Amino acid sequence: MAITYVGGSANFSADSNNTDAVSLTLPTHATGDIIIIFAGGFDGTTSGITWSTPSGYTALADHTATPGNDPTIYSWYKIATSASETYQTTVPDTACKHAAGVIVFRGVDTTTPLDVTPTETDVLNDVLNAHAAITTSTDNGAILLLEGIPSAGTTERPLTAGAPSGYTLGPVSTPNQNYSTLASAYLLDYGTAGTKTPGVWTHTPPSSNASEKAQLTIALRPATASSKPHYYYAQL
Repeated sequence: MAITYVGGSANFSADSNNTDAVSLTLPTHATGDIIIIFAGGFDGTTSGITWSTPSGYTALADHTATPGNDPTIYSWYKIATSASETYQTTVPDTACKHAAGVIVFRGVDTTTPLDVTPTETDVLNDVLNAHAAITTSTDNGAILLLEGIPSAGTTERPLTAGAPSGYTLGPVSTPNQNYSTLASAYLLDYGTAGTKTPGVWTHTPPSSNASEKAQLTIALRPATASSKPHYYYAQL
C-alpha cells in the first residue's frame, strides 16, 4: 500500500517560556493514519531541554544538538483509532523560544510504523546542509526529515524554508525574528530499500548561512496486505 501525505501544520510560541503550548489543529484524518507531533526550541546557553510527551503518544525520536545555541528536535507518534482525534500539546521543561508541528500520513504499517531506527544529526554553522542518510530495510517506504533551527541574530532569522531536491516541503513554523523555526520535508516512495541520502536543504536565509540545527531522519514502513484487517465471509 502506497504511503500518502494527509496534511499538517506548524506554529511557534510568541513567548520565551516553558508554559505556553503551541496551538494547532489536526488535519482531517482516518482510522489507521499515523499522526506525528514534533517540537523544537533552544535556551541559548545549556543543552538538555526535554519535552512533555503528548497524551496518548509514543516517543518516536529526539535529539539535542551540542554546539552553539543547543537546538532540540523531539517527535512522537500515534496510530489514529478514529477519525476524530484531537491535537495533544507538548511543552519544554526549560524556558525557551519554541515551536511545534503535526503531520499525518496514510498507508503506514500500523504494527511497525518505523522501518528502522531514525538517525540524528548535529549541524554547526550551515543552514543548507545535506540531511543525514538512513539505511532502510523495506521497499517503497517514505522518509520524513525534521529539523529545529534556533534564532541567533538578525542575519539568520527568519528564513524561507526549502526542501532538498526530490522532497516535498511539509509543515514549517514561520516565526518573526528571534524565534525558533521548525522545518519538515518528506519523500513518499524511496523505491528499493537501502541507504538513502537526502540532498541539500534549499532554505533561503536573509543574509547569513550560519546556524546550528538538530535534525532527525525517519523512515516509515508501508502497510502490506498482511498488516491490514482481513474479513471472512461464509459462503451461502
